[in-house]
Amino acid sequence: MNKNKRQTLIQKIVNEEYIQRQEDLVTALEKLGYDVTQATISRDIKEMSLIKIPLESGGYRYSMPKGTPSNVYYQLENIFEQSFVSIDSQNDLILINTTPGSAEVLANLLQFESFEEIFAVIENDTSVLIICRSVQAASDLRNQLLRYI
Repeated sequence: MNKNKRQTLIQKIVNEEYIQRQEDLVTALEKLGYDVTQATISRDIKEMSLIKIPLESGGYRYSMPKGTPSNVYYQLENIFEQSFVSIDSQNDLILINTTPGSAEVLANLLQFESFEEIFAVIENDTSVLIICRSVQAASDLRNQLLRYI
C-alpha cells in the first residue's frame, strides 16, 4: 500500500474510531487487510501531525488537527487549542507543557516554522523546552506563542 492511501485510511480510522495507541492503529489497518509496522505508523502520525486529545472517560485518543496540513500557523493554533497545558519561561528558556503525545508535533511545527528567536528545541512526550537566542528573544517568542492560546 502506498503512503497516500495508508494515510487516507489512517485519517478515516482516526475520525471514526477511538484510537488510543499506535498498536490500535496497526490492528485497525490489519483488520482491513493491510500489513503495516508500528514504526511506519509512528512516521505517519508524525507526518500527519496527529495529536492526542483527552477523553471524558479518562485517557487520550488520536485526532486529526483542524485545518490544512500546509498552514503551519493554523496547525500551531490547533495544537495549542487542543493540547496546551501550561507555559513558563525563565531567562532564555521557554517550557510548554502539553497533553501526552502532543509535544513532538508542537516541537516539529516550531522547528518547521524556523522562528528566528529559537536556538534549539528539545521535547519529550508532554513538554517542549525551547532554548532561545537571548532573554529578549525568549520574551518576544513567549508573547507570540501566547497569541495561540
